[in-house]
Amino acid sequence: MFRKSALSAALFLITATSNLHALGLGEIDMQSALNQPMDAVIELTAAGSTDLSKVKITLASQAAHQRVGLSRSRILNEFDFNVEKDRQGNTVVRITSHGAVHEPFLEFLLELTWPNGHLLREYTVLVDPPITMPATPARPVAPASQTPAATTTAQPLTSQTRSRPAAATVRTSAPVTATSSADSYGPIRRNDTLWSIAERLRPDNGISMHQMMLALQRKNPQAFADNNINNLKAGATLSVPSRDEILSVSAADAYRETTQQYAEWEEGTQSTDQGMPTPEVPAVTETDVTPESAVSTESRLQLMAPED
Repeated sequence: MFRKSALSAALFLITATSNLHALGLGEIDMQSALNQPMDAVIELTAAGSTDLSKVKITLASQAAHQRVGLSRSRILNEFDFNVEKDRQGNTVVRITSHGAVHEPFLEFLLELTWPNGHLLREYTVLVDPPITMPATPARPVAPASQTPAATTTAQPLTSQTRSRPAAATVRTSAPVTATSSADSYGPIRRNDTLWSIAERLRPDNGISMHQMMLALQRKNPQAFADNNINNLKAGATLSVPSRDEILSVSAADAYRETTQQYAEWEEGTQSTDQGMPTPEVPAVTETDVTPESAVSTESRLQLMAPED
């Protein structure tokens, strides 16, 4: 089973609706992975006794996308949208495609029309790579009698071992809680993701997730190995960029830049896999901590949105 991608729904535009028969679009459940045909489900809320044959769900027009600052990607033209019942009897919108989806980020505007109303909703979806490797078992920790202050080396995190920060636990002897203020966030924990951090620090929905992530990287270049947003270093403390700094790059340019960095990161990962075998104990970037929780933190954290 593939991990569910996280999403953010940034816009609701409802016109000419009836309170007695107002339909709604719920959250999206991604059931496919990167480089696979699209397969996703969105719950159609408050369907009730609505005649489904009169419900129409489509991709919004190019003009509608432009009005909300979105670029309508070509891959979206290959998507099919159908209203149907799932196994539990719930009314859902199923999104499918014949061709594989190679873009890690998808942003699109859906248009829902029924006899008593009309609705537009924006979705930003992160398409996770498929899971192909099991997690590496934890190495045993030396007894305290041998080492006064034992040090545990965390395995580097890759796209195959991502987890949702909302349920994340720091796999060290003494977890360190990240704190945020108006101008800083940190220290970064092992299972933190740049996506979740950006979502927490983003001032409002007028700023895209890609703008926020890119602004964090540019504000804190020392916190990213190889100058890539997918290589966030554990233990680092991030300075929060100002709104002007965030908006210095347009949403479209930020999207292109983050997508390019993801492609470069993925290419580098594949090159490593095809080269020499990975050492049993990889090199990590260490961060000074208190003796009670002395740990050697890893150098790579991925930006992907985690699973439920």
